[in-house]
Amino acid sequence: MRSLIRIFRDTIFLTTMIFGAGIVTGQSSLQPGQTLEWKEFTPEDGRFIVLFPGKPKEYSNNTYNNSGTVEEHVFTLNPDDLELSVAYFEYLRSVTDAGAIGRVLDNARKQALAQTQGKVIKDNPITLDNKYQGRELIMDSPRGLLLRRFYWSTDTLYQLVVVQNNRTSNDQITAKFLSSFSFPGQAKSSNDKAFILPDDGSCTDPSRTSASRVVISEAVLRRNKLSRIQPSYPDKAKQQRMMGKVKIEIVIDENGKVLSAIGKEGPQELQQAAAAALKSTFIPMLQCGKPVVVQSLLTYKFFIQ
Repeated sequence: MRSLIRIFRDTIFLTTMIFGAGIVTGQSSLQPGQTLEWKEFTPEDGRFIVLFPGKPKEYSNNTYNNSGTVEEHVFTLNPDDLELSVAYFEYLRSVTDAGAIGRVLDNARKQALAQTQGKVIKDNPITLDNKYQGRELIMDSPRGLLLRRFYWSTDTLYQLVVVQNNRTSNDQITAKFLSSFSFPGQAKSSNDKAFILPDDGSCTDPSRTSASRVVISEAVLRRNKLSRIQPSYPDKAKQQRMMGKVKIEIVIDENGKVLSAIGKEGPQELQQAAAAALKSTFIPMLQCGKPVVVQSLLTYKFFIQ
């Protein structure tokens, strides 16, 4: 319960940063007479997909609060009289209970209301893909029509923000942006015995040869797992209240077995997580219809309540 209360407080703190202090806006904007060119955008780790009418600016920062270090990432674009932003904040702890997630989102919503002047037009719970809990809040504010959607996924708070400086226009752009947000699904073959990787160009271009080892993002790897063994907390590290994230580079063979696991980032005392990574198993991966060896990163989070 104590750790959950901390998440409530931290969510309020982060919401204050985004909604109270104002939305980070990028320098990208449309020039007179320029038309919108919608492009699918996903960050480097592949954790979400969204359509932006152009290339967004990215801002990253580490926030320090009751949970320790919280990674903050913001992607923003200003087309015409709009401000479009996607932000996410990654915590050390996971929250998967529906009731607990609802309380976290409720507190974020309450703080957003407290920090923003204006009339509430819409305020209700929402879900994404009938799986991810969220909240939608629409307000008529001094800055314009302010639309917010935020979702919780495992250990990360996602927030979508739209500011319509011209209240009577841009509804179609706003709707397209908000409705396009999604978390990538698990792309398996029809028999559910293999994970299909996207074509890297070698499947359709005979002049290119397939890579002997395919590098994939951790987000793709997470959707692939059959079993992920959690590491034990080292006694010495626990006594010293050592916390943080450990990144392990793993190589997986054509049958889904982990061939190697090497610590790449994080406290040395916690990198015994590599031993746990070796025991994890994954769905065999195919590219161009053939089994491939893949390389990726696997992150383990250590936290003491």
